[in-house]
Amino acid sequence: MGFWDNAKKAIDGVNEHVQKEVGEYKKLEEYSDKKLFNILNDDSFLGSSGKEKRFAKAILNKRGHSV
Repeated sequence: MGFWDNAKKAIDGVNEHVQKEVGEYKKLEEYSDKKLFNILNDDSFLGSSGKEKRFAKAILNKRGHSV
């Protein structure tokens, strides 16, 4: 395999990751403000991930809430 083959694989991997993140963000955008606040405040062991909390915070801020 040459350099360009490896570069293409790396770019494809990054693109796949970005598409997954965008999909998760868009899914959370459909949630109500109440549900997003619940995600943000969930501190249980198996609760919301840090990524979900960051997305929820960004969406709430976008909607005009100061979080």
